Amino acid sequence: MVRPLLLISVLLVVILLTLDVTATEIGKCNLWQGKCPPGWKTFARAPGKRICLRIFHQNATYLEAQNICRKQYNSRVHGVENVEEQLWLKMKSKKLITENPGYMWLGARRKAHCFKTPAQMANEEGCRENNLRFQWDDQITTNNFMFTQWDQSIDAPDSLESNGAPEDCVVMNVHENGGFIDDKE
Repeated sequence: MVRPLLLISVLLVVILLTLDVTATEIGKCNLWQGKCPPGWKTFARAPGKRICLRIFHQNATYLEAQNICRKQYNSRVHGVENVEEQLWLKMKSKKLITENPGYMWLGARRKAHCFKTPAQMANEEGCRENNLRFQWDDQITTNNFMFTQWDQSIDAPDSLESNGAPEDCVVMNVHENGGFIDDKE
C-alpha cells in the first residue's frame, strides 16, 4: 500500500536556535551577538537562554520537516514552552497559512511506551492521561502546558491508527479552534 506523502494540507516549520547569553559564551562565538538573525523572533527561556523562532510555510511530513531544519538551518522543529510562544505562533501562522484547515508541526512525539492502541493505553501507566502520552523532542522545551491544549471538538488526541500504528506527532491547528493541538502521523 502506498502511503500518501502528506496527510495535512500545509506545514509550517518552527525552528529553534539556542543562544547562550552568559558572559563566558558571549566572549566565545556568538554568531549573532546575542540577537536572532533578521526574520527570526527572540523568546526568553531558562535564565541566560534565549531561542530564535521562525515559521516556514512548506509542505512536508514531520520527518521531512526535521531534515529540512537540520540541513538548511542547523536547527530542528521545536516545542512550545509557554503561552507567549503559543500566541505568537498562532498569530504569525494565521498570516502565512491561507488553507483551512491549516496545521503546523510542533516538536513533540508520542512516548515510546505509549505506541499502543487506545484500549491498551487505557491500561498503561503513564499513557492513560492525554497530557502524559507525548514529550518534546527538542531537548530544550520543558514545560508541558501545550499537552493540555488538545482540541476537544475532535476528541484529540484520538490515536487514530495509520499503517497499524497510532498517530505519533503533534500539530497545532492555526484556523478553526486556533491554537489547539491534535495528533497526526
